[in-house]
Amino acid sequence: MRDISLAERVMLLAVWASDGDARGEAIDHTLAGAELAELVLAGRVTIRNGTIRPTGGAGDASTALDAPDADFTTAAPVNAANWIGDNAARVREACSNGLTRRGLLHEHRRRRWGFWPVRYRTVEPGAQQPALDELREFGAGTDVEPRVVTLAALLRTSELLDHVLPEAEAGEIARRLDENGTGSWLDEAVGEAIEQVRTAVTAAITAGTVVVVTNT
Repeated sequence: MRDISLAERVMLLAVWASDGDARGEAIDHTLAGAELAELVLAGRVTIRNGTIRPTGGAGDASTALDAPDADFTTAAPVNAANWIGDNAARVREACSNGLTRRGLLHEHRRRRWGFWPVRYRTVEPGAQQPALDELREFGAGTDVEPRVVTLAALLRTSELLDHVLPEAEAGEIARRLDENGTGSWLDEAVGEAIEQVRTAVTAAITAGTVVVVTNT
């Protein structure tokens, strides 16, 4: 699945597990966080103390966005959690378009309650299987490729892991992630990218709660 970005893998699994209704702040922020982690894995950016900084590296990164690291070439440092929150919708759209263009995701339209038009998506049969196989290999102790470990950590952060795999398998993956801490498997900057996803999701949910309370 080298040609499918981390963010696109997350979207494929989320859509497949939810029967086409993969929506919500946690998923959208995880997609953006996956895009950022992709750049870290390629050595093109690093994250320290919540701030994204370009490294000048030119490692090959499979991303959903076109040249996303252009956002980080300004003189001013970029806050990682803010970038994730600001770009969640943008990354989601890029993932959807890219997967649809390659025939891995299909968009459908239907009418809710007989008149309200809504869109939903389905996964091409079997398209999610390579990602599931990678996760199972990691859970079984036979795959420690950083990209697969990152995918597992992102899915757990967004609470998707228990939805894409049976409870026992998801639990084994979580146990492996916790054996010596996620940092034992991943570069420190990748671990911080995942932590920033958690920060962005928490901030978005808190903001949504404040709006609901304020408007009631």
